[in-house]
Amino acid sequence: MEKVIDDNSNGARELKILREENVRLKADLEEKSLKIREFSDMLPQLILETDMEGKITFINEFGLRLLGYSREEMLMVGDVFSLVDPTNKEAVIEGFQNTLNGAGPAPREYKVIRKDGKTLPILLHGVLYKEHGIPKGIRGTGIDVSELREAEEKLSIERILLRALIDNLPDRIYAKDTSSRFIICNDALVRRMGKNSAEEVIGKTDLDLTNREDALEYFADEQKIINTGISLLNKEEALRFISGEQRWSLSSKIPLRNSRGEIIGIVGIGRDITDLKIAQMEAEDKNEQLRKIIADRDKFFSIIAHDLKSPFNYFLGFTELLSDEIESMSKERIKGIASNMRKSAVNLYSLLENLLEWAKMQRGLIEFKPQEFSLFDKIRTCVDTISGPAVKKEIKITLEIPKKLFVIADNHMFDAIIRNLVSNAIKFSNKGSKIVISGIALNEGLTEVTVSDSGIGMNAGLISDLFIRNDKTRRKGTDNEPSTGLGLMLCKEFVEKHDGKMWVTSKEGEGSIFGFTVSGFIKS
Repeated sequence: MEKVIDDNSNGARELKILREENVRLKADLEEKSLKIREFSDMLPQLILETDMEGKITFINEFGLRLLGYSREEMLMVGDVFSLVDPTNKEAVIEGFQNTLNGAGPAPREYKVIRKDGKTLPILLHGVLYKEHGIPKGIRGTGIDVSELREAEEKLSIERILLRALIDNLPDRIYAKDTSSRFIICNDALVRRMGKNSAEEVIGKTDLDLTNREDALEYFADEQKIINTGISLLNKEEALRFISGEQRWSLSSKIPLRNSRGEIIGIVGIGRDITDLKIAQMEAEDKNEQLRKIIADRDKFFSIIAHDLKSPFNYFLGFTELLSDEIESMSKERIKGIASNMRKSAVNLYSLLENLLEWAKMQRGLIEFKPQEFSLFDKIRTCVDTISGPAVKKEIKITLEIPKKLFVIADNHMFDAIIRNLVSNAIKFSNKGSKIVISGIALNEGLTEVTVSDSGIGMNAGLISDLFIRNDKTRRKGTDNEPSTGLGLMLCKEFVEKHDGKMWVTSKEGEGSIFGFTVSGFIKS
């Protein structure tokens, strides 16, 4: 009997110990569970549990605040499927079943509806949880990605605006990698490369798109920027494309760096300055021409000033002589002095006439009025007015011109051409020699007029300087007549005004032939 009582006593003690341990473990578990829940409430993300049917069995405080529900209200919501936007419900159910069936974690973004009706983008991540090996439901976390999506949307808008901006700029904007391959380019660069889309440029280098020599220069500049980090600003570059077109660009290139500050390429901008460059070159050409004109003018007027002095000095000398000694002079001597004074006056008048004609020509004051007239009649009239010096030197002037040959020219200018050419021929012809004036009809509606003499002629050096404004062509005639070369320059400009050409052939000691072309025809 005592033995039985002892056995019962031991069992009761063990049972008591087991009960106390169970209470302790339960309290410990509840404490740990409470800590876990408290910890979950502290996390800045949605944490929830559902049963196998999707009914919400737990949600943390952050999740309640995120969705705008109290804990009691959340219990009334029921299952997790009631929280999602109807457009996402089928996707949530599919993801829930996949998780229950043991599929691996697959975070997906869903639209979750708050209590106030606002939709939030939530990135949900759920896993199957078990107790004692038995599936109980799904535990999941959710992250509010609203700010991320707003930032992405804002960034997307900024990218669109930036793209619209760079594509509507006239400047060429681009970026290249460390191998100088295009990675970004705007529409202006696409058009300048002669392409239709950015895809035809991206991935290529300048070697594929432009002149090799220029491309190598660009590559060298860009590699220097990549290696040194030093920008290249406002460099004037020639652009010679494979098509043969040439343009000019004002380019700036700077290093392209990543978030760690490492250089990963270059960013460039190029402004087309072709029109400006052409205008600049034209201005430089005009300035150079202007400098030459001014220099020629100054030299020319120094020559003219010198040549004007000679006849004036002669004239003044003779007048002084007459003034001082006329009472003691014989009639023959006075007659000789008068003859010399007349010669000086004629030379001075001829020089002034050519100078005035040239000045009016330079200023565009001579009106150009071409008209039709007989070449023979015109030249005979001109020769008659200037034949005095030829008669004095016993020079015979012959016209070899068909009577039916007509020309179309400005009367005044044509007279000046013939007058100067014939006067020069007389001036440089020997006494008793011959001058021949010829006219022949050429093809294409042109007439050739030549004035030939057998006078002192010219060497090659003198011929090359004949139509240039300098003092190398100034020489005396066979009767010591003065010459400036101005008349020949005037002839050349008048001929060119008629779209004709003027030339000379000569040999020293054997005479000269001056010729020019003008519109003309044989009249039946």
